[in-house]
Amino acid sequence: MIEESKHTKEYYYIKHRKDKLKHTGFDYETNLFNRTMSNIMFQNPILNDFLSYLQKHIVLMFDSILVIRNFWNYTVDKYYNKHHN
Repeated sequence: MIEESKHTKEYYYIKHRKDKLKHTGFDYETNLFNRTMSNIMFQNPILNDFLSYLQKHIVLMFDSILVIRNFWNYTVDKYYNKHHN
């Protein structure tokens, strides 16, 4: 998420158009709360809006950890998030 927004759309596409990575892990950007919370909570429209708002902030918090993880690995970009483990 941060890596995509750091560059222009065209530059990111050109740089990553041949990436064919397998086993990149769980897609937490879209499915974090859907897979971990009860479906009954998403039936309430007010709570559903709040959880979608909260999910964006939780994902940004997870992405900020990537900077720490990639700090010692100088061969990848600072915001690289395609780790398989």
